[in-house]
Amino acid sequence: MSSSFVLRHALLALVLLPLIASAQTPPPPLPAGAPPAGAHRGPPPGLPIPPELRGVKLSEAQQDKVFQIMHEQSAALYEATKTAQRADAELHVLSLASNFDAARARVLAEAAGKAQGEIAYLHASSTARIFALLTPEQRRLPPEEGSRPPPRP
Repeated sequence: MSSSFVLRHALLALVLLPLIASAQTPPPPLPAGAPPAGAHRGPPPGLPIPPELRGVKLSEAQQDKVFQIMHEQSAALYEATKTAQRADAELHVLSLASNFDAARARVLAEAAGKAQGEIAYLHASSTARIFALLTPEQRRLPPEEGSRPPPRP
């Protein structure tokens, strides 16, 4: 038996043994008062809510409606984001090309701008629809300090 064979199997055992041991241990119990696994807690992480809503306590019905609003716009937002990214990438490649085509650059810049405008509109539209769901008391709550992202430069 060669020493590399023994060394390879020893390393494999060192890597696999902890994985096998951890797979056999049961998951830790949930803390007292924690919702059961899979319980509805609002929109999933892939569908962000407006930053102004962070810290606002929503009822389950409001959470469902927020999810529905965000879900309804997700396809359009995805397409607009893809269009903007594609136009930006093509514009970047064109700007580095040896033969710059000004007319093509203008078309790409306008496409990117139109897509960014659509993204801004979709965000504003969904935020307005979500704020229409809030009670007057929920609308009066000031946003938590630091809940808003800093403005983009």
